[in-house]
Amino acid sequence: QDHAEGVQLAVIEQLIRESPTIRLEIYQHIEAVNEAASRYRQVIGQGVRLLDQRTAFRKATAAEVTDYRYKDFTFRFLRNESLQKYRAMFDLASRYVYLAAKAYDYDTNMPSNARSYLQGIVKKRILGFVPNDGVDCDQGFGVPDSSTGLAGRLWQMDAAFETVDRNRFVNEATRVFSLRNELFRAANDDETWQAALSASIRLNLQDVEEYRLFASPIQPPYDGPALVIPFSTTVTSGLNFFGWQMDSDSFPSDSYATKFHQFQIHLRDLPGALIDHVNVYLLPVGSDVMRVPGAGSVRVWDLIDQTLPMPTTPGDFQNAEWMPWDTWVGGPQQAVARRLQPSVAALDPDVWPEESSTSLVARSAWNTRWVLIIPGISLSNVDPAHGIETFINGASDIELVIDAVRYNLSSQQHGPSGGDIGNTNDFPSPPGEIGE
Repeated sequence: QDHAEGVQLAVIEQLIRESPTIRLEIYQHIEAVNEAASRYRQVIGQGVRLLDQRTAFRKATAAEVTDYRYKDFTFRFLRNESLQKYRAMFDLASRYVYLAAKAYDYDTNMPSNARSYLQGIVKKRILGFVPNDGVDCDQGFGVPDSSTGLAGRLWQMDAAFETVDRNRFVNEATRVFSLRNELFRAANDDETWQAALSASIRLNLQDVEEYRLFASPIQPPYDGPALVIPFSTTVTSGLNFFGWQMDSDSFPSDSYATKFHQFQIHLRDLPGALIDHVNVYLLPVGSDVMRVPGAGSVRVWDLIDQTLPMPTTPGDFQNAEWMPWDTWVGGPQQAVARRLQPSVAALDPDVWPEESSTSLVARSAWNTRWVLIIPGISLSNVDPAHGIETFINGASDIELVIDAVRYNLSSQQHGPSGGDIGNTNDFPSPPGEIGE
């Protein structure tokens, strides 16, 4: 028993002697655990900080993206609006330059020259150099490269037209044409003259299409009778002004164009019972005809006499809502309108001083169809029908007095004419849909 107790005491003593080492190992393990826990908490902290940084980065990035998005939207909107406005303004400028070229073509009647201008205008995509004041052509359009942009084409046409204009004018010629003698060929035949006038009576002026389309209407609207006399004219050797082979006056055929300067309507022996100054309409409802300079062939012009608004004023460009055509009063449908021919005073030159009209200035005297309209209300305010009857039985003649300007131009002097018969459809379509 003592031996067993001694062994146990020896074991206990051994354990007591080993306890410091065991405690040291325990402490070391505890420190390792604490160190591992510290490293874990450190990693957790780093992860939390990364999450916080990511959240902060996302917020900052979202704010910047939003800002850039709004800036990009604003930039695109303003850029697109500016480009749209520039395009619309450029198209408007192109249309006006195209119309100027068409007017140049009509006035010179040289198809080869005009074709090059018209094709060049359609192809242009820049304005070219324009002076700040937009007035001084010598400094504005007289640039070394005159083919640059629309402005270059204008400069070319201006220079060419000055050369043509100095040489084309021949003289002024006044001719008196009798409808009785030269159109109806009733010089000594009252019955034929009165029958021709009677056949021209229209019971309702509103039924006359030419009046509705081309004449400035009587106000309030007049639906009574009228004399409507259609005829055609020509400037051809061997024919009179109305196309008949007879001995009567006409314009010389050696000029390529004979155009109106001013005109008068004479009513010979107008009965005293009628109004002294009769308002009549002379309407060019057919096609203008002119010869090609130096070639002898003819070109037929189907003109649309229109009014166009001024392109714009400088102040309009500052208006954010301004847009060509759309912001004009009435919109694009009202901006361009047919120019209606006003009435002219017709009278007896033996009784009253002559009165001239310039409403047909620059139109060709050679036209495929004219309409002379004498409203009954202009003959008599009381009884238009009786006024027409009195006029037919009393007036001895209707005379058309044309003060014309003749133009002469040889193709040898100013380039080739371009040859064959031409018309307004020879050339490319203008930018947009504006009438000629």
